Amino acid sequence: MIEHVNEVLTMHMGLKYILANLSVDFADDVTAVELEQAIAGLDSMIKQTCPDVQQVFIEAEARGRLSASEH
Repeated sequence: MIEHVNEVLTMHMGLKYILANLSVDFADDVTAVELEQAIAGLDSMIKQTCPDVQQVFIEAEARGRLSASEH
């Protein structure tokens, strides 16, 4: 379902408050329901693994879409 994680950015907003932003390339054949479930699962897994992560934003973006200047 997840083809590639393009980028992970974090912002430390406080001592125990981290914002995580992910750019993820999902398989082209996933349905909207599967996409929602995958995003909810990623959000939950990240927060359980890293309790200081309070907010997770996941952007569905095709691999290779980010240019070298955006890194």
